[in-house]
Amino acid sequence: MKKDKNLRWFATTKEATTDILNIIATTTGKTSIQLPDISVLFFIINKMDYDNKAKLPTQKEIGKQINLSPRRISMAITKLQKYAFIAKTSEAKTYYINPFYFYIGDYRDLHSKYETWKKLISNIQQTNVQLNKKKNVNNLSTNNSTNTSSKNPFH
Repeated sequence: MKKDKNLRWFATTKEATTDILNIIATTTGKTSIQLPDISVLFFIINKMDYDNKAKLPTQKEIGKQINLSPRRISMAITKLQKYAFIAKTSEAKTYYINPFYFYIGDYRDLHSKYETWKKLISNIQQTNVQLNKKKNVNNLSTNNSTNTSSKNPFH
């Protein structure tokens, strides 16, 4: 990581603002991006380091700073991950900000940030697939044992 001497700005793209506006315009209810979600997003961006990572304090501490409940912050983080604005890293309380939307630093470093993002998302997707397979196997074995016991009165 480079020194934090010039972290007074971040960059975004027109594509990012267009995507955010499209998400806001095309989603409704609990799945939509709302002002509290944007507040949490900007809180996270404010914590972003040169590597596009943000180590966050507890949700309670965030809530005190931006006047939201920990539950609402949790909901916002979940939505921000769903819409690929951020992704959880393997580091405790640390999120990677999608460099296709927001980044800090020199544009020449952007390619490596894109690669890190792609790798992180790929790992998350693989983990989700594995968890879903495991869940399906567990559901199948539960259903089989239920079906077996209903067919066999002595079981």
